[in-house]
Amino acid sequence: MNPLRKKYSGSRTAPKKHYRISIFDKDGNYISSGSIINNSTLSVFDPDGKFLSSGKFISKDRFNLFDATGNFIAYGKMLGKTSFNIFDTDDQFISRGSLF
Repeated sequence: MNPLRKKYSGSRTAPKKHYRISIFDKDGNYISSGSIINNSTLSVFDPDGKFLSSGKFISKDRFNLFDATGNFIAYGKMLGKTSFNIFDTDDQFISRGSLF
């Protein structure tokens, strides 16, 4: 084989990781679902599939949530690898969620 020839062809990027999330209220009742794509962005939908909010990870264990117009509405903190809590702008607990 010619050593100057590329050994591999195509994209060198890693495959995107996609996680489904479920969000529950303080009493453990299901509120909404969504997804995390490539460990960086979130989308949240109501039970009927209507878009509620989007989010962006700002560190390994924290993300911000924004409404449909781009206004900051809440933030989340990861608790390990599969669960998280969501807090409002006054640092009051709103809900919890899990990844699967």
